[in-house]
Amino acid sequence: MNDITLLFLISSNIISFNTNANCLKMHIFFTLFNYSIQININPEVIELNKLKLTKTGQVYIPNWIRSEINLKPSDIINIFLEDKKIVITNKEGYDYESQCVFSQNGTVHIPREIRRLCHINSEAVFSVTINKEEQKFNLIPDGKG
Repeated sequence: MNDITLLFLISSNIISFNTNANCLKMHIFFTLFNYSIQININPEVIELNKLKLTKTGQVYIPNWIRSEINLKPSDIINIFLEDKKIVITNKEGYDYESQCVFSQNGTVHIPREIRRLCHINSEAVFSVTINKEEQKFNLIPDGKG
């Protein structure tokens, strides 16, 4: 089956939908932030590119990601490493050392020891994968941080 591509220009943002039989890809180019976001949607995992670490070690989690994994302010979240990925989840049953409370403003503080183990500096950029079924998302350093 041939791919179908749709382009929209919405208030200086270009949104491109590329569909085929197995998945939907959406590319959003934000001129304000100079970042490209690509979302691959399948029944279990959603991939999103790029989230940025602040100088204080925080990552802002967009509202739609929070709603996908049912993450609410004041939830206790677990942050741990798994295969060079930073895993963040609010699902019970994980017993790891790094836990924190999800903030009211939608940010997660990545502990310094995890940042050191991942060899990331301030203002690192991450690719993100979301696993809705397991109520978790992964921050994958892109190697530039």
